[in-house]
Amino acid sequence: ENGTNWGDIIYPPSNSEFIHPADFVLSQCVQKGVPISIRHQLSNEICQKLTEKCGNRTRGIVAKLPISASANEIIGTIELLDGDEAIDAAYDFIQQNKHYLPDKNSIKQIYHALC
Repeated sequence: ENGTNWGDIIYPPSNSEFIHPADFVLSQCVQKGVPISIRHQLSNEICQKLTEKCGNRTRGIVAKLPISASANEIIGTIELLDGDEAIDAAYDFIQQNKHYLPDKNSIKQIYHALC
């Protein structure tokens, strides 16, 4: 952006643990203060070249929130992606899983946890 040099982002990282390319780009870009529009461009470019490692996700995960119907039963996990609004992620999860949610109070708890 306007000739700004944020340094190199080299994937894969030198450690042996797998990290999703989009998550790696997000981590590196946040550390360097790269704006979201540039982060998304980089992530898209990398995932176009590494389709088997990226799968169908091109943006990094900012947060994960497991959702339970009871103490032992996990319904699923809300993944908040870079650039997503928390309320939209909560709404999408609720629409996909509302038949598993015990009552309206649990829906309110999801909204409060994310927003």
